[in-house]
Amino acid sequence: MRNLFALIGLGVVVFGVMGWYKGWYSVSSEKGGAMQVEVNKTKFIHDGKEIIEKGEGLFKGGNKEPAGPAVSAPAPVKK
Repeated sequence: MRNLFALIGLGVVVFGVMGWYKGWYSVSSEKGGAMQVEVNKTKFIHDGKEIIEKGEGLFKGGNKEPAGPAVSAPAPVKK
């Protein structure tokens, strides 16, 4: 049971850090010590849809974009 709570706690921390990094919310404090949290709902919803689309792509056959040019070893130099 303790491991389950630790896993949930880790998920909350990861979600919080990722949300702050991606700009889903901002935190500010005022003079009286009150904290204000502003949530950017449109950014959160847009990023959520992107994540879902990428996840679906993984299960439907992977990435459809070309991998790039193939890199080959250079020809040996004759002396």
